[in-house]
Amino acid sequence: MRLLDKAVTRLMVLNRLIVTGIVALLQIALFCFIFLRFIEVSAFVTIALDMLSLMFIIWLAGNEEPSSYRISWIIVIMALPLMGALLFLLWGEKKASKSLKDKIDKSVAEIVPLLEKDKQIEGLFKQDDYRAYTSSRYLRNVTHYPVFNNTTTKYYSLGEYCFDDMLEELAKAEHFIFMEYFIIEEGEMWGKILEILVKKAKIGVKIRIMYDDMGCLTTLTWAYRKFLEEMHENIKCVVFNRVNPAVALKMNNRDHRKILVIDGKVGFTGGINIADEYINQKVKYGHWKDTAVRIEGPAVWGMTCLFLEIWNAFSDEYLNPNMYKFKSFDIQTKGFVQPFGDNPLNKEAVGQNVYIDMINQANESIFIMTPYLILDDITRNAIILAAYRGVDVNILTPGIPDKKPVFRITRSNYVSLIKVGVKVFEYTEGFLHAKSIVVDQTIGMIGTINLDYRSMYINFECGVYMYNTDAVTDLYADTIDTIAHSTQISLEDLHLNLWEKGKNAILRIFAPLM
Repeated sequence: MRLLDKAVTRLMVLNRLIVTGIVALLQIALFCFIFLRFIEVSAFVTIALDMLSLMFIIWLAGNEEPSSYRISWIIVIMALPLMGALLFLLWGEKKASKSLKDKIDKSVAEIVPLLEKDKQIEGLFKQDDYRAYTSSRYLRNVTHYPVFNNTTTKYYSLGEYCFDDMLEELAKAEHFIFMEYFIIEEGEMWGKILEILVKKAKIGVKIRIMYDDMGCLTTLTWAYRKFLEEMHENIKCVVFNRVNPAVALKMNNRDHRKILVIDGKVGFTGGINIADEYINQKVKYGHWKDTAVRIEGPAVWGMTCLFLEIWNAFSDEYLNPNMYKFKSFDIQTKGFVQPFGDNPLNKEAVGQNVYIDMINQANESIFIMTPYLILDDITRNAIILAAYRGVDVNILTPGIPDKKPVFRITRSNYVSLIKVGVKVFEYTEGFLHAKSIVVDQTIGMIGTINLDYRSMYINFECGVYMYNTDAVTDLYADTIDTIAHSTQISLEDLHLNLWEKGKNAILRIFAPLM
């Protein structure tokens, strides 16, 4: 497939990074200059600025965000008066611009009436397992996304396995293909996908692609959207929340979702982005361990609506959701499946609450795979309580990190968990990027939600909650197998000298910023 010349792409991406960086740094430098100049000119101005910082701290203290998140930012603001407030607006504030919020609220309001719950399905779920049903009911009440039955699920223990099936399903597309990804990078993976997309576009299949601009800041050029749309009139593209360094205060909310929907029949989601490391064609941090799930059946409607929520909010082209619902499934299978999204523009931390609720309902075992373990007090306490209740709690993280400061924070969270009996494993063969949880071998969730502050509170995320499905059974088996390729961490492994403990303590203060 014709891709942009690699050398040209690198040069254009580098140019974009340099321009973005210079403009952002100039804004910060100008702010610092004005700040320091005012301090030199008048003691009154200094007092006024300190009062502004104090007012900001008081506002933040009364904010509804988690206490650990607020306290960390308060420390930053106290250490760097006013500058700390600017940093919070740049990287800590989850409140989006009014225009962004209005667009998404309008789009969501149009989708909600189409997400009809089926009382018969809910009744069957309630009879099977009331406790698991209540988690599903929470998702329905908060996100409006209903639970479905008669939907087949297939679990993928590696990105390359999922990629093979993605190509196969893309080749079958007859009507439309929806793609929404945090990262797209040119290479073997994207090249093979794009080749199919162009072929399908030529025979009338609607191709709609959405990617996050921050996620693709180092992988795609500014004009890549135009490059795609010029390939064929049936290919349309949206860039989520463009990075504009000149107005950088509202760039914090990112689209971290990974969604592929084909003809409303089949849907894919999980940790896998569209780049070669996710299918182990490029080695960055050893072997890349990722997971995904494929669903086929009525539950795909949930994934379709998740995509259209964002597409219709950002695109000039309105897609009528009713035109993209497949209605003739002939599938009879066990279990319940519920795709859902997490929208940071409301006050509900859906992703975090699902994790905590699943942890709280566990009777026998919990297995969590996550690339980052940056816990607030609420999540940590839920895990500790489960261990105290006698639940076998297992957490798997990477053995080779992609971000060393984040890895240090992840490891610093081990101690309090291991002390109460939680088993922590590090995947020795490389980087574990999976985001999953399986409880009592029957309840599972696979999606894009990391156990960190950005996923829990700031990003747009998605997942699939499942009960008694084939994917949950296979997820459990794969997690056990992954443990066999991991090293269990003991308290002795975490013994640090005073200097190392000090560095970790400082990093943990800034954990919510990462």
